[in-house]
Amino acid sequence: MEPTRHTIIELGIKLLKERQVVISAFTEAFSLAGVKVTELKIAPLKSVFGGEKYFAPKELSAFDINYPTRDSIDDFDKVAFEVSGSSLSLLERFGTFVATDADDTIPVYDLFKTVAAIQDCLDNGQKDKPFLLVSADFSGIQDTVYTISSKGALKTLRARSFMLELLTEHIVYEILQVTRMARYGVIYSGGGGFSLLLPNIATNAKAIDGYREVLNKWALQEFSGKFFIALDAMPFRAIFFDTDKGFKELRKSQSEQLDKLKRLKFLRQLDELFTPKMPKQLTLQTECQITRRDDISPDLMRDRDTGIFMNCVPVEHRNDDKWIWVSESCYHQFKLGDKLINAEYVYRYEEKPFKDKDGYLTFKGVNNQDVYYSVNPVGHNVALTWMINSWEKSRPTVLYAKYVRKHKHLPEYAKVVELEAIRSDGRRVDSSEVINDDTATFAGLASSSCGSDLIGALRMDVDDMGNMFNNIGSLTELSVKSRMLNLFFKVYLNEICSGNLCEVLNPTDILGKNYKKREAEEKKGRNASVVYAGGDDLEKLPNVVF
Repeated sequence: MEPTRHTIIELGIKLLKERQVVISAFTEAFSLAGVKVTELKIAPLKSVFGGEKYFAPKELSAFDINYPTRDSIDDFDKVAFEVSGSSLSLLERFGTFVATDADDTIPVYDLFKTVAAIQDCLDNGQKDKPFLLVSADFSGIQDTVYTISSKGALKTLRARSFMLELLTEHIVYEILQVTRMARYGVIYSGGGGFSLLLPNIATNAKAIDGYREVLNKWALQEFSGKFFIALDAMPFRAIFFDTDKGFKELRKSQSEQLDKLKRLKFLRQLDELFTPKMPKQLTLQTECQITRRDDISPDLMRDRDTGIFMNCVPVEHRNDDKWIWVSESCYHQFKLGDKLINAEYVYRYEEKPFKDKDGYLTFKGVNNQDVYYSVNPVGHNVALTWMINSWEKSRPTVLYAKYVRKHKHLPEYAKVVELEAIRSDGRRVDSSEVINDDTATFAGLASSSCGSDLIGALRMDVDDMGNMFNNIGSLTELSVKSRMLNLFFKVYLNEICSGNLCEVLNPTDILGKNYKKREAEEKKGRNASVVYAGGDDLEKLPNVVF
C-alpha cells in the first residue's frame, strides 16, 4: 500500500518543500474540504482543541513530545529541509505540526490526505452520490479484554488489548484492498472503531456488507457473542460538505445506523445462537481461563504455560492445579505478550508460517480466509509490514501504547519476590536473569511500592468527549482531532510513563525515584504497565505510588 503516490499528496509534499503551492487544478475537492482559495502557503499550527497556543514546526516523532507553546513559530526549516520523495508516510512525518494560511488549526497532512480521498470519490464515485462514508464501532471491548485468569494476568491483558488494536488496522486494510483505495481514505482509526471515505461504487458497498457478516460470524465463534463489530457504509452527496450542520447530520444518521446494528447484533446468526449445545467442559477449571468458553474440546485446548494439548494429559490429571486451560487462539496471544515490549514492526502473512508454539494473531479476511500477524519476522513470505509508533520509512504505521515494566527494571527486593511468585505458579525458572525481559507481574509491581505491597489501578476518561465529537463539522476536523488524541494516548503516553517529558517539563517525583533516563540506552521510568490506551480513555495497572 505504501509508498502512496497521488497528485494531491505530492502537492502537499511540494508545499512543505517550497512553502507555497498552487491548487487551482483541484478547486472543487479543496472547496469541499473547506479551502476556497487557489494558492496555499505554509503556516504555524494552532492547537485544534482551542486556545491561542501553537505547535513548534517539527518532524513527528514518538520520542519527542511536541507541546503547544504560547507563541506562533515561523521557522519551518525542520519540516521543509529534509523532505524528499513522495508518500503518505512522509507527508504525515513532516506535515503533522504545520498548517496552511487557509486554516491554521488543520495540519497539512490531514488537509491534503482528506482532499486526495475527496478527489478519488469525485473521479470514481456515482454521479449523484459520489461519496461513501464507511464507519465501524466495536461493542463488548471491556468483556473481551478483561475476562482473564489471575495467573499471568498482565501479560494476557496486554496481548488482548493489542489484538483489538490490530484488529482495527486489519479490517481497515482489508476494506481498502477490496475497494482498491489507498490509506489516505482513512479519516480516523482507533478507540474501538474507524471511519473511511471511499468512492461510492456499487461493488464497494456490497463488499463491505459481505465482510461485516464474515467478521461477525468469526466474532461469534471466537468470543461467544461478547464482541460485535457494527460496520456501515452510507452513500451521500457533496451537499453534506457545504455546512457544519450538514456534516453533523450525516454523522448523526450513520451513528444511529450503527446503534441499530448493535441492537440487532448477530441477526443473521440467530440459528447458531439459539441452537442448544451441551458444554464440553464441565468445570470452571477446564473452561478457557481467558474467554471463559466451555464449548471447546480438550484436543483444541492447551496448557497456557507449556503449550501441551490437554487431550494429551491423562483424564485423571486434567483437573490438577498446575494446568491453565486456554483455547488455541488465546494460547498464541499469551505467547505474544512478552514480545510486544520491544516490538518495532507488525508482519502480515497470508499463509501460516508459524511453528506450533509461536505467538501470533489470526483474523478473517474479506474472502473468509485466515490472515496471520506477528511482531517477529518468520520466513520470507511477508505480505505487508507495519511500523509501530514510527514514521521513518515509507510504510503504514500502527500506534500502540506499549509501555510496560520489565522484570529487570524492578528493585532488587521486588525481583526476588516476583521470582518466588513465578515459581509458586509452577513455572520452572532457574534464575532471575531468565525472565529479565519478561513483563513484570502483579507481584513484582506490588513489591516495588512504598509502604504496603499493593497494586493501584488507574482508569481515566475524558469529560464531554462525546459532545466535542458530536459538534465536529468537517472531515478535516474529525481527522485531526481523532489523530491527535491517538497520538497522545498511544504514543506520548509511553514517554510520559518513561519519565521522558523532553526539556519542557519534569515528571512529578514525590518520593525521589528519578523517573528520568538513567543511561543513554535505558529508561528508568515508572513502575507501571499500560494495559489499554486509545481513543478517549486509557487504563493502566501501575503500583500505588508513581
